[in-house]
Amino acid sequence: MPDLQSFDVYKGVPNVIDGDLWVTGNIYGTLQSGGAASGGSSGVPIGSVHYFAASTPPENYLVCDGSALDAGQYSQLFNVTQYTFGGSGGSFNLPDLRGEFIRGWDGGKGTDSGRNFGSFQDHQLELHSHGNAAIYPGGGPEQNQSGSREDNTSFGQQTTTSGNTGNFGSETRPRNVALLPCIRYQ
Repeated sequence: MPDLQSFDVYKGVPNVIDGDLWVTGNIYGTLQSGGAASGGSSGVPIGSVHYFAASTPPENYLVCDGSALDAGQYSQLFNVTQYTFGGSGGSFNLPDLRGEFIRGWDGGKGTDSGRNFGSFQDHQLELHSHGNAAIYPGGGPEQNQSGSREDNTSFGQQTTTSGNTGNFGSETRPRNVALLPCIRYQ
């Protein structure tokens, strides 16, 4: 650890510390910082999104459920998000993150180009094909007049799902855990 600097408050005006501030022990008082994304006394920026292992949001947080909010009542949050997630005039929307996966904004990298910050992107499965290779003895009694085997499994296309293993269902998704997405508003 580097040499510690001490600083005193003289008549309510603190000294300015240039460089890193290392603290041993407790700090009492109120932390202050400027700018629209100021976190007030907590140091957590207004507009930051966090996931919680609880079914209700903690103090100073709102559930990211797409709700419309009054820009005047939630002015600190509005100053950060504006109309990024919808709204107009005196009303703006929270992001709706219920049941959604978060993807980092491309920001010019080219991995997910053409997206606007805060925009929704629907599901997609990359276009691909599967080769069909089946080896059957040719012309024997197992083949009937229509060109298919006696068990009616077509040659050109797999028509059965027997033998598949895995977790099949109605969507493509990675393993996941459901937590409560919340945004800091004050």
